[in-house]
Amino acid sequence: MPAFRDVIYTEQNRAIYDYWSSRLGGKPAPSRDEIDPTDIPQLLRHIYMWQLEKDGTTLTGRLFGTAYTDFSGADFRGRTFEQAHRESNPLLFERLQAGHLRCLRDCDPFVVVRTNHAFNRRYRAYEGMILPVTDETGRPYILLGGLVPLFGRPTEVPSELDVGRYASEMVVENDAVIGGCKLQC
Repeated sequence: MPAFRDVIYTEQNRAIYDYWSSRLGGKPAPSRDEIDPTDIPQLLRHIYMWQLEKDGTTLTGRLFGTAYTDFSGADFRGRTFEQAHRESNPLLFERLQAGHLRCLRDCDPFVVVRTNHAFNRRYRAYEGMILPVTDETGRPYILLGGLVPLFGRPTEVPSELDVGRYASEMVVENDAVIGGCKLQC
């Protein structure tokens, strides 16, 4: 299996990953104290963060750059993952949430190419990536994410996207994980 960084297509997500991995210091994931998005101001528009609440299943939005808010048509700071995504994408919501929670549970970053409808119900492809971040005890509780829209303008239907020119794997069921890295927290 290729190294995780090798399957990240966009230079913006590679740079976010490089920042995250430079903070590892031999640990499976950096701590929140070691991650400050303002350290990489040129990437702020692509960065987002979800925080796991004490119940272990609720994710609350903490930071959303303009690439995310422009894509989705909303700023999800202070909103739960469910509030942000269930209504706008009911068919994919359960899988989206499960993937985000699995990243935290397993300390397993991943990157996806996904076609998804934005707030105006037009489809657009993007590369999304999530990386676990721990609290002071080493428990993963923050997802540091990167979202980079692909292929220019939104389209009416996802089949109009030329996903084949982007990824070696075609989008299956509107969602294709193209990379993963199993780490142990």
